[in-house]
Amino acid sequence: AEHEAVPTGKFVGYDSTDVHTAVIAVKPLEDGQVAVMLRESPFYAESGGQVSDSGSITGEGWSLEVNEVRKIEGRVAAIGRPQGNVSFGPAHATVPASTRRDTERNHTATHLLPAALREVLGEHVHQAGSLVAPDRLRFDFTHHGPIATAQLDQIEMLVNEGIWANADVRSSEKPYKDAIAAGAMALFGEKYGDVVRVVEIAGGRSTELCGGTHVRNTGQIGMLRILSESGVAAGVRRIEAVTGRRAYALLREREAALGELASRLKMNATTPELVAKRVDALLAERKQLERRLE
Repeated sequence: AEHEAVPTGKFVGYDSTDVHTAVIAVKPLEDGQVAVMLRESPFYAESGGQVSDSGSITGEGWSLEVNEVRKIEGRVAAIGRPQGNVSFGPAHATVPASTRRDTERNHTATHLLPAALREVLGEHVHQAGSLVAPDRLRFDFTHHGPIATAQLDQIEMLVNEGIWANADVRSSEKPYKDAIAAGAMALFGEKYGDVVRVVEIAGGRSTELCGGTHVRNTGQIGMLRILSESGVAAGVRRIEAVTGRRAYALLREREAALGELASRLKMNATTPELVAKRVDALLAERKQLERRLE
């Protein structure tokens, strides 16, 4: 017997964050929320470490702030609390472009990290998990013992050199076997279909199986700053980092903190070298006073 085709909702977020589409399914949920399925959707559903998009959907006489995207009965739906009654038919769906760009910067940066880690630490390094959000990235990898500050600095510089190389980032769909044979990195434990999406950073910097969203050119990442490095399990280390606008904001915050320190030390200059010399002088003066007190 013939069965009517079930609409699946096409993800078009690789190319657009603002789409004119249509509501093809609505499901009431608890707490006054609804799940809305769109004919074409710009909303990314959490997968491969990349968090779900947020945004909005508007229709005739109603609107919905999307705060979650997940699979319901095998189909991807946008979830939120509506204003008005959600109706079938034409709708306008939007993911804030600036937020998506921030996420894309962080995701492509996680693809640049493995090569830098292997170059500095050794070929034993493999990805053991990741988180990609608009405000930060987290990358887990196999390695025993803490990483020296000098090595972290070298890893950060190698990633930034990959960013400043302005390397093109391309995606394509290939049969799984062909992608693996061509050297694409697959994550241990991940399930892949017969046809996979391959994300490649030019210059041999990275080739990975990945369904996430990425910048078109590494130069769009701007820069990367490592926030921390720590151990999370036996033989697994974690790097947390920021890119783009957040990396710039971090530098401004630290510059402001240094300026405040210089001000408290009654200094006009805000160069780290002069602040450090002033602190050294104060510490020496304190030791001298302690000796006199004794």
